[in-house]
Amino acid sequence: MLWWLWFRRDPSGREKEYLLSILMVSFLSIMVARLLALTLPFRLRPLHNPALNFTLPFGTRSSSLEGWSAFPSDHAALFFTLATGIFLLSRRAGIYAFLHAILVISFPRVYLGLHNATDIFGGAAIGILMGCLVHLGRLRQLASSRLLQWESSCPGLFYACFLIISYQMICMFDPLRMLGSESLMMVKHLIKETIFTAWAK
Repeated sequence: MLWWLWFRRDPSGREKEYLLSILMVSFLSIMVARLLALTLPFRLRPLHNPALNFTLPFGTRSSSLEGWSAFPSDHAALFFTLATGIFLLSRRAGIYAFLHAILVISFPRVYLGLHNATDIFGGAAIGILMGCLVHLGRLRQLASSRLLQWESSCPGLFYACFLIISYQMICMFDPLRMLGSESLMMVKHLIKETIFTAWAK
């Protein structure tokens, strides 16, 4: 939907400004959701909570997202941010984006026991509030002016990066998270090895 809106005929360039701002605010939304998940009291996911006696749907692993706090849902935060931004740009497209965020993204996560309904509501509230920032003209200009210049001057590299970012958003940045986690573990291991070697000498 983002790509369709991007290439839709718009002589003024207003839609591209909106869409780039939506992407920038989406990153911010995920960061806010993750920061809250790390700082608020830990909340078990339904599939990990023995008090709920939750029956796992077929194919769901009980170890899924173990150790990750359930509140708020970063999936809901991201996709409700996108839906809100799209809605501000195009009402019709925005309605489809909200239906996608509710039916395709949020409902399955409750059904699979990955989130409580309140986790989804919390993430959706963050997403809608963050998405409304796109309506601020000054913020849109700050977020998109340099990127639009880059698109004009170097379209090949711009669209390659745009494609990679789009893919990462579909994956909820899991490849980057895994890379960051593995890199951190490697750095910790190297530090331990260095300290042990120095101590042994």
